[in-house]
Amino acid sequence: MRRADRRSAPDVPNPTVVLPTPPDRSARPVVASAPEAEVAALATAAGVPPLVARLLWLRGLRDGTAAETFLAPRLAQLEPPSALPDMDAAAARIAAAVEAGEKVAVCGDYDVDGMTGTALLVRFLRLVGADVVYAIPDRVADGYGLSVGTVERLAAEGVSLAVTVDNGVTAFDALERAVVLGVDVVVTDHHLPGERLPPAVAVVDPQRKDVPGGGASLCGCGLAFKLAWGVTEAMGRARRDERLRAFLVDAVGLVALATVADVVPLVGENRVLVAAGLTALEKSRHPGVRALLDVAGLVGTRLSSDDVVWKLAPRLNAAGRMNTPSHAIDLFTTEDPAEASALVGELEAANTERRRIEKGVTAEAMAQAAPTLSARRSVVVAGDGWHRGVIGIVAARLVDAHARPSVVIGLDADGGRGSCRTTGGVHLVEALSKCGRHLRRFGGHAAAAGLEVAREAVPAFAEAFDEAVRAQTGGAPTTTPYVVDAEASPGDFSLAVVEQVRRLAPFGAGNPEPRFLVRGAQVAGRARLMGSGNEHLSFAVRTPTGAIRVVAFRQGTSLAHVPPGATVDLVVTPSINTWNGVATPELMASAVLPPEGPAPAPPA
Repeated sequence: MRRADRRSAPDVPNPTVVLPTPPDRSARPVVASAPEAEVAALATAAGVPPLVARLLWLRGLRDGTAAETFLAPRLAQLEPPSALPDMDAAAARIAAAVEAGEKVAVCGDYDVDGMTGTALLVRFLRLVGADVVYAIPDRVADGYGLSVGTVERLAAEGVSLAVTVDNGVTAFDALERAVVLGVDVVVTDHHLPGERLPPAVAVVDPQRKDVPGGGASLCGCGLAFKLAWGVTEAMGRARRDERLRAFLVDAVGLVALATVADVVPLVGENRVLVAAGLTALEKSRHPGVRALLDVAGLVGTRLSSDDVVWKLAPRLNAAGRMNTPSHAIDLFTTEDPAEASALVGELEAANTERRRIEKGVTAEAMAQAAPTLSARRSVVVAGDGWHRGVIGIVAARLVDAHARPSVVIGLDADGGRGSCRTTGGVHLVEALSKCGRHLRRFGGHAAAAGLEVAREAVPAFAEAFDEAVRAQTGGAPTTTPYVVDAEASPGDFSLAVVEQVRRLAPFGAGNPEPRFLVRGAQVAGRARLMGSGNEHLSFAVRTPTGAIRVVAFRQGTSLAHVPPGATVDLVVTPSINTWNGVATPELMASAVLPPEGPAPAPPA
């Protein structure tokens, strides 16, 4: 039986979280239930409109104090570094290395979380006067995490202390080799440990079960931030060194990038870090941050988590996917504006190339999948030369297009590596475990996984995987109910109410953007197409005092004709549009549906 091994699973996101599954937009929305009496009491206690109180209640914030804390996140709410397991030992060892002039290596990973966390620690250690280098694994040659070869190379270069970021808790071979070579290792990781911990000076991992710890949902860069904070305190410089305090405030911006990109829940400390971090990015004077914001067209704007998801993270991820993560790390560690400009140009080139490759692989994968859709409840496709850096994205595209678990395999000489993504209702690792006899290795978690397979075994694996998916679902489509937060009317969305709704931001995993069902909205005036390809639609719906604008992104083709006076049901997220200094409420429509009777009851 093949063993599950995360190191063999390329392009696998953080296995400690469940990635959100897109709802089935073809289904009628259902409204989540909440006790109206409790919602009314919460509205009074927190001093918010009933619609906002309902959103808070549905997110588990059911008393005034919890709601007020959530609506006003502050850095003062963060737990101290010492709340994390082994943090004091880790901070003390690094402080001693700095004082003794030892050579320190920061060993990160090639995703946004690993790259930003590496850059944060490198900048911090340079600031306190350390002799520091960094090491990132080669995506193709090394795979995920710290390798024996990297440890041997660093030891030969005179490194006596290595600090991992976003990896290391399962790197037994590498850490055992480090012991032999006399290299101390501090592990910082947020992935689930095995039955035992690797040999290390300290293992800072909030997922550890052997000791109590805080910050269980922090990403790798968040742990790197806490480590820098802890070292500052261990060196006795927390209160008297203004440069370090300013650095830590600025570094929260990198934590925000990583937290949103790594899809960890935006609640608790993560909410605080992202809220403060988006502001830190806006205000940062670091040349690398400024260059990144400039190329993304975000200088001088109010940043949101959507800006990270759609404009910043893809540019950084491209470096890791195209096997040039040093470009991203150097961008965030340079103090030279000219170098930052050149590096961001390299990121743009990598992202352009990534998009080109992804587009080609997606087209081939879609064409290959089409003939199998009627007979299978899953998708398994394979192609020669498909780039390992994009197969995970392509698998996600297949899931979005066909609402079924998908596996995309890039083949080489005698086999290939694959990335798997899924919809709700299918646990990938459980499904892959049923196919173990056809695989060389596999690993991952419920929502995303990776595998290695021999070329000749791909057809048999595809059959076995489909059987495993059917066993979990009974052969039914693997869709997710389209649940919305509340029912509302267009007149409910005044500017004052929408401003209160937006106080729940930043939105993301664990705190999704609110969605409201608006039934029987009457279209006012003519709809118009927007965008260079007329892919978006804009129209207005009547309110008791006038009208409110609705924008339906990427729905221009299917909704090109919405006649004046038509009655429609909408699923909307309220937002604020500011033009020439004037703010007005508007509604972002994720679904425009023909009108129907009363909303269905929520699923049991």
